[in-house]
Amino acid sequence: MDVNHDWESDSLLMRRYFSWLKHPEWVFVITASLFGGLLCFLIPNQAGFDEPTHLARVWEISGGYLLPNQLLSQGPHFPAAFANISYRNQYFYDPVVQNYFTVYGSERINWDSFVNYETQSSYLPIPYLPQAFEVGLLARLWDAPVLVIFYGCRLLYLLGYILLTFFAIRIIPFGKWILVALSLAPMALFQASTISPDAYTNGASFLFIGWVLGLAFQEKPVNWKQLWITVIITAVLISMKINAAFLLPVLMVLIWKRFESRKMLPILAGSVAVLFIVLVAGWNLLAYSTFFLNKQGYGVSGQLAYILSNPSTFSKVFSNDLSNHGIMYLQEWVAVYGYGAGKVPIVTYPLFGLVLMAAWLSSPAEPPLKLRIRIIMILSGIIGCILMILVNYLTMNPIGANSIYNVQGRHFIPIVPVLLLGLVPGRKLFSRFAKWIFPLIVGVGAVLTLAVYVLGVYLSYYVICGTSLYTPGLCYQPLYKNWESDSQLTQPVTKDVVLQQSFVAVCKPLRSVRVWSASPSQNAVGETQITLKDAQSGMVVVEKLVNNQTVADYAWLEVPFAPINDVTGKQYGMEITSGFSDPNAGIAFGVTARREYQYGMIINSKPADFDLIFQYGCEPLRLVDLIGKRKP
Repeated sequence: MDVNHDWESDSLLMRRYFSWLKHPEWVFVITASLFGGLLCFLIPNQAGFDEPTHLARVWEISGGYLLPNQLLSQGPHFPAAFANISYRNQYFYDPVVQNYFTVYGSERINWDSFVNYETQSSYLPIPYLPQAFEVGLLARLWDAPVLVIFYGCRLLYLLGYILLTFFAIRIIPFGKWILVALSLAPMALFQASTISPDAYTNGASFLFIGWVLGLAFQEKPVNWKQLWITVIITAVLISMKINAAFLLPVLMVLIWKRFESRKMLPILAGSVAVLFIVLVAGWNLLAYSTFFLNKQGYGVSGQLAYILSNPSTFSKVFSNDLSNHGIMYLQEWVAVYGYGAGKVPIVTYPLFGLVLMAAWLSSPAEPPLKLRIRIIMILSGIIGCILMILVNYLTMNPIGANSIYNVQGRHFIPIVPVLLLGLVPGRKLFSRFAKWIFPLIVGVGAVLTLAVYVLGVYLSYYVICGTSLYTPGLCYQPLYKNWESDSQLTQPVTKDVVLQQSFVAVCKPLRSVRVWSASPSQNAVGETQITLKDAQSGMVVVEKLVNNQTVADYAWLEVPFAPINDVTGKQYGMEITSGFSDPNAGIAFGVTARREYQYGMIINSKPADFDLIFQYGCEPLRLVDLIGKRKP
C-alpha cells in the first residue's frame, strides 16, 4: 500500500498537523521508545515473565556455556547479587521499596557469594547473545553495579525489538497500521521491555512477515540477493523461540512468485528445511533432554503416541482448553502484568480494541489480495495458533494429561499478525477519511492505551492499594505470591487447637479479615470463633462465631466489621478457637509452605514454621490520597 498517495490533495491544515501519519514506522519508533523506556525502569527488577530464568541463562552464556544448565547444574554458580535485588524474592507483592535505585545502586557481584539456581530456558543461545556480551563486559571485566548490568540487558532487548519492527513496518506492502497497532500492544511492549527472548522473537516474526509479503507483492522477479536475504531472515526467525517457526508456512505465498532462476525456489525450500532440522529439531532435541526426556511421565514420543491412539479424547481436551481459556488467552495477548501481579485497568482492553479496529479500517491491500494468498495467510495464522498449543501439550504436559497447561496469551504475539493481515479489507471502505482519520486514531489511541497501561504498572507495583482506585471491592493485604488454592492445611480447630496470627496493618480504614478455610470432613455440628485484637492494648476489635456447616470448602471465610481508622503501622492479632472437641466437625485453615510473615503464626502457644493464609481488607484508596501523596 502506498501510504503517500493523494496527500497532495489534502488541505494545508492536514499536511501541517498530520504529516507524521505518512510515516507509521516512525510513529512506532517514537511511541515504543517512550513507553518502552518507561517500562524498562518502571517494571520492578525481575518482575517480567520468567525474567530470573532468562537472566540466569544470559549469565551462563556470558561465561561461554551455551547449553542450558551446563554450568548452573554443577553447583552454586549464579551470583547472589542478582537474587538480592530481585522483586520476585519478596514474600508478597508489596510496593517496591522507596529509593530503590539509591538503596541498591552500589550493589555489585560478590565473587565469593553464589547461589544454586538452574534456568528453565532451553532456547537457542542466539536471542541471548547481545545480553551475554554486555554481561560479560560489564560484570566479568568491569565489575559494574548489578543494576547497570540488569537494566542494560532490558534496554538491549527493547532496542532490538524497535529496530526489527521498524524495518518490518517500513517494508511491509500493506497493513502498516495493523503492524503498528500490534507491535504497540501493551503485552508486546511489556515483553520487549524485560529480559526475555520474546522481544527478539516478536520483532523477528514481524520482520519475516513484512519481508515475505514485500517479495510477494513486488512486480519484478525475486533476485539472488533477495533470495539470500530471505534465507538469512528465516534463519533469524527460527533461531528464536519455537513459536516463531510456526510462521514458516507463510513462505508458501512465494510459490507463485517469479524468480530470476528456476533453481532459486528449490534452493530456498532446501535451505529452510536444513535450517529447520538443525536449529529447531536438532537444538530442541538436544536442549529439551535437559528438562523432560528423562522425567517420568513426560516425553514427546509418549505424548504423541497417546494423541494418535486417543484422537477423540485429545480433541475434547483441546476444545475444552479453548472454551475454558480462550478469553484468558485473549486477555493475556492484549495486556497483563508479569506473573499476574497487579491489575490492568479495564479500560485498556476497549482502547486497544478501538486501535486495532481503526488500524484494520486503514489497511486495505492495494492491489487487493489474491484469494490464494489470503487463504495461505489465514490458514498460516490458524495453524500456527493450533501448533502453539499442540507443541506445548507435547513438551510441557504429562503424558495423557486431561487439560493443557503453560499456554499463555503472549505466546501468540508472533503468529496473530499474519492472521489479521490475511483479513484486511479488499478495498477502501472510507476513502475520503481513512487516509488520515483512522491512522490518527491508531496513533493517538496507542498512546492513550499505553499511558493507561503504564499508569496501572505504577499503581500495581508502587502504591499500597493502588489498584483499588479502579477495581471494585475492598483492598486486601497481604497479596500472596505462588500459593495454590488447595494449599496445606492445619489440623481442624477444636478446643485443644488454638491458632494465632499477628500482622501489622499497612492500609486504612480496616474493614474485615478473612482466612482460607476448608469445611468439616463430616456433617457434625460445630462452631468456630474468630477474634481480632489490638496487639498493644489487648482490646477486642471484633468477635464472630461461625457455624462450621456454613463454611465453603477451600474458600475465604470473611469477618466484616465497622471501619477502624488510624490502623496503619499498628499490630493486630487474630485468634481462632473452638469449644468443640470433635476434629471431624472442625474447620481446617490454609497455611503457607514457609514462614512468610514477619510476625508469624502460633499454634497452642508455640511458634510455627509457617503462617496462616489470611488477608485483611481496607476501604479502597481515594484519589485524593494518591494526588496528595498521603499514605493510605
